[in-house]
Amino acid sequence: MNISDNKWNTPYDNSKDYKWISTSQLTLILNNISVPKSARALDVGCGTGQLCRDLVHRGMSVKGIDISSTAITQARRSTNFPVSEIEFVICDIENDKIDFGKFDLVFCKYVLAFIANKSAFLKNISSLKTIDGTFIVVSPDIETLPDLKKNIALDHQSTIDLLSEHFDDVSFDKVDGDYYYYSR
Repeated sequence: MNISDNKWNTPYDNSKDYKWISTSQLTLILNNISVPKSARALDVGCGTGQLCRDLVHRGMSVKGIDISSTAITQARRSTNFPVSEIEFVICDIENDKIDFGKFDLVFCKYVLAFIANKSAFLKNISSLKTIDGTFIVVSPDIETLPDLKKNIALDHQSTIDLLSEHFDDVSFDKVDGDYYYYSR
């Protein structure tokens, strides 16, 4: 796939952004897990970087990756933190070699349903996570989506089963129509 002209640039070229995680939702998420004060976080499918910026405001060092060069350009333009605190990288998580070190927190918001080889993806993610780190998947509840949008989510039990194949401890919350899966 040629990253520069992939289908993910079109929405961002048309000034579309995807649903953000609110400050109160992020507080709920972070209260449910143990994160070191100077945590390293990775946001897979970071889009325009909203979640990355929120995590930096909470004292984390963050790397945001996305397949869309347009989204990464927008994220860089709307961020004035030093690269030591936040960095945005164009990256195809399915095909590029990922060697960014280990992360205490790995987010994957509205991405898992679009991954072709989910098992390989989750194996890759588990290798990027520290031993005590947490992988958080955010996914819409497929039951609440109109038929036209059912392709953007996975069935809840299927998601639990898939995550359980790669992580020892999987739990979840449901907030405002989204599932938050915590995998350790």
